[in-house]
Amino acid sequence: MLLSIIIPVFKAEDYLDKCLTSILCSAEESIEVIAVEDFSPDSSLAKLSDYGKADKRLKILNNTENRLAGFCRNKGLQSAKGDYIWFIDADDWIEASALNRILGLIRAFQDTDIFSIGYFEYYSFEEDFFITRIPGPITPGCDSLEGFLQVREGYSSMPFSCVFRRRFLMDNAIAFPEGFYYEDLYFMACSFYYANRVKVIPSLLYNYNRSNHCAITRAQSPKKILDLLMVYVLIKKFFQEKKAKGYLRLLTFRFIVYGLPRCFRMYLDLTKRQRREANLKKTLYRFRKSAVMETMTLLNCHRQVALIHRDNQFRYMELSRNIRFLICVKYAFQWVVLKNDLWRITRKFWAMITKYHPLQVFHSQAL
Repeated sequence: MLLSIIIPVFKAEDYLDKCLTSILCSAEESIEVIAVEDFSPDSSLAKLSDYGKADKRLKILNNTENRLAGFCRNKGLQSAKGDYIWFIDADDWIEASALNRILGLIRAFQDTDIFSIGYFEYYSFEEDFFITRIPGPITPGCDSLEGFLQVREGYSSMPFSCVFRRRFLMDNAIAFPEGFYYEDLYFMACSFYYANRVKVIPSLLYNYNRSNHCAITRAQSPKKILDLLMVYVLIKKFFQEKKAKGYLRLLTFRFIVYGLPRCFRMYLDLTKRQRREANLKKTLYRFRKSAVMETMTLLNCHRQVALIHRDNQFRYMELSRNIRFLICVKYAFQWVVLKNDLWRITRKFWAMITKYHPLQVFHSQAL
């Protein structure tokens, strides 16, 4: 068995047909497809069963409760028999030539730890608007983990953008954190840390569907913000345990240009009740006051973005926009705090005046 394709499935009934058809239309017998059904409330399991009856290459694993994507991918990985692993999302689909291309690469470069591939990023399910993510050549003097932390093309945090050698994952005990959102960020950081042989394939083989409004990546919740912060903490601890302190500065860079802006944007999308219940304001306010969001730190990050991504205008615009957003957040928070302080002082001052004002005393006595 050359390739195992692992698909976590949750509330994907509207997308499974396109996903599975794009894979199973190939006549290749050297692949297996492992679908891990994550206790969906819709008809996803029924659709999987229909496809499983029609094609013996599809293996279905069921969860008795919702365990999130990290658990599902680990479960599929434990059952996989292929030499290489490809994690695919249930609401995405692959190109017609993808399997032939990837299997050809596996046969030709059997000692490669990670194949990094390009993909289309669709913002409409009708396929009328998309951008391309084509991995660039490996920069001289830059290892794969540096490329990942610098947010370079070809070193994505999306597991579907890479095909992994199974023995490489097993030997280094690389697995997804379970019960977390953004578990793929930690998985990819560990994978690029251990990888000695990464081959970048500048071919568009995958279709990433960002139009799915029901997708986990689109729904905001306090847990997602806290999980994203926690994942960066886990990566930091991993580097410290491996005595790889040289990567900590780059991790801070990635957190500033990619992680922290996402946290603040999700926070702004929450209701006031959600913000209050999760006590998120204090958590994020600590970052606002820390060295991470000092003006000079943000400006230095902007200079690094311009230097690293000078040949990729789209990525430069994306990351520089994130930094400008953080600068706005920083000073907006300052204004809100100042406004709240002024309001609090005014209320105390007014309470003091009304307490001792003669007219107030007269009225109170008259009543």
